[in-house]
Amino acid sequence: MRKTDTKDVREFAKSFLYLKEVGTGTPVVLIPGFGESSEIWDSMIPFLSRRYRLLLPDLPGFGKSPSMAQGSFSITDIAKLLLNTLKNREISSTIVIGHSLGGYVAAAIARIDPGFLYGLGFFHSTACADSPERSILRDSTVQFLKRRGSEAFAKSFVPQQFAKEGWKKNIASIEKSIAMVSSCADSSLIAYTKAMKNRRDELLTIGKLNIPLLMISGEKDALVTADQNREEMKFYKRPHIYFLENSAHMGMFEDTAKCNTIIDEFVGCCNPTGK
Repeated sequence: MRKTDTKDVREFAKSFLYLKEVGTGTPVVLIPGFGESSEIWDSMIPFLSRRYRLLLPDLPGFGKSPSMAQGSFSITDIAKLLLNTLKNREISSTIVIGHSLGGYVAAAIARIDPGFLYGLGFFHSTACADSPERSILRDSTVQFLKRRGSEAFAKSFVPQQFAKEGWKKNIASIEKSIAMVSSCADSSLIAYTKAMKNRRDELLTIGKLNIPLLMISGEKDALVTADQNREEMKFYKRPHIYFLENSAHMGMFEDTAKCNTIIDEFVGCCNPTGK
């Protein structure tokens, strides 16, 4: 996608996001994170697509979905767009799992249309709002992007998402992720950073859901820490929490096989009837 491809927010509300489909069976939506496209799931597709109908969106401004040109937008706006896209594909209920930013979008979907979900997953993510310290870091990110742009930001930001001990092993994945983020328009990254800072706290909303709740957490993750996830899971009725010992924030690359197994087991616990 070219960095200049844009759509007005109001126009976008009537359109659909790019959505890749692979496999057949139980539908599972995998939402990518900040600056990522649906290609972030490439290493997991061969295993999971033999079992499930994978629905892999590109969020606005990332991958093959155009950006929203005018004004700011919220995480709720993005969730509504994704819901609209999925329902246009005749998906009436599904399992949704989101990576990082994608988890924030998934949580907003649960608030907007809880009956749409019979399984919800946070992949290195959280239902909680930003802490005051995290909000300050968001402001710093905006200023960095304004000064130096997406390519410089990607080279600084992406490696920190991987456990340092695994940098050599994951060099190809790091370079792939850097390329994804670098391809995004500065304005898109800035708008998402502001939306993440201002998002709602969904903890109590998610705590009311009586559906299986997945959390995949990296023991070496400095962005969404394992301790934070441990505390959060105490609020949920039907939690399934897994810890990746040698992963930071990018488990789909850092521990692909284990993540495949975790998601496979979790989907098996999710019943379309909601029971």
